[in-house]
Amino acid sequence: MFRRITAAASRLLKAESAPEANLFYPLEGLNSKVQCLITTHPPLVLLWCQVLLIINYTNYSWWAEVHQTQRFEPTHSPAQENHI
Repeated sequence: MFRRITAAASRLLKAESAPEANLFYPLEGLNSKVQCLITTHPPLVLLWCQVLLIINYTNYSWWAEVHQTQRFEPTHSPAQENHI
């Protein structure tokens, strides 16, 4: 039963390439909305990534953007710790 649900969901999400597909939310649009949630709702983004993995989503540029992590500058250096 779960295989049929997964197959049906996969067909719905991948149907955006068909010109006759009447989709409320194209997959690329959903991906951009989910990408905006990375900093505020990371668990939701991870669940969306699971859905994309199940349907074998292979837009590598999107995956590369999602996997980027922010690089923070250290607020202090180890040399400063000795002066405290």
